[in-house]
Amino acid sequence: MTATCYRCTALAESEPGRPFGACRYCGALACMKCGVRTAGISRFYCVTCKSGITLLPSGGLPPTPDSDGGGGGGGGGGPMFGGPGDTVAPYESTAHFEAVEPGLAESTAEARRWYHEYVASFLDLATDYAFNEERRARIDRIVGYEQPDDPVEEALRADLLRGAQRLMRDVEAAEASGRLRRDLIADAFGVAQWAIGVPPGKPVPPERLAMLADDRLRFVVGAAAVAAGGVPAPVSA
Repeated sequence: MTATCYRCTALAESEPGRPFGACRYCGALACMKCGVRTAGISRFYCVTCKSGITLLPSGGLPPTPDSDGGGGGGGGGGPMFGGPGDTVAPYESTAHFEAVEPGLAESTAEARRWYHEYVASFLDLATDYAFNEERRARIDRIVGYEQPDDPVEEALRADLLRGAQRLMRDVEAAEASGRLRRDLIADAFGVAQWAIGVPPGKPVPPERLAMLADDRLRFVVGAAAVAAGGVPAPVSA
């Protein structure tokens, strides 16, 4: 059996890319379009894992966890950081990311612009979902999760809640320590959105959400962006 790129195959690309490497985090094979050898780290990551491994940390948030604390998907025990010259935050700004990762930056430019413009609203939506039961129920209705007794929807809602709560805790901690970089967090959201092949603001099938290893990113692209309906704004009661 001929090996093919995981993302290309999952997105039903007409011509799946030829594998260039295996993701250091999840082990999936990725072609040169769907994988990146991160500058300054020399680790190869698939694009579905990259946002949570390098872009969120560059924005001041912790990397995708290597256990069930909210990440999932990390094969072989998850990522191993801390070696000689290693870092989980390789980017200083959006401009720096675009300069050292030009291919990925170009591919994700449209999705990243959308998140850059409205990143504050998406974080407000995360607060709504994490801490306001009435607003959370409204977001669930907008997203289409309206069957409280359905076990699949129950699991999806629980995952979104974990992601929203963890995202807000991490953002608050980053703000308190002066490490928060909203531009790079927006880049992380945009790269994650592009990675699953769904335009921003559109409903996301569960199997596409499952491609993302980080629950914070699953919440944003699977609930916050969809609830925003293409015109992001905080959801009021």
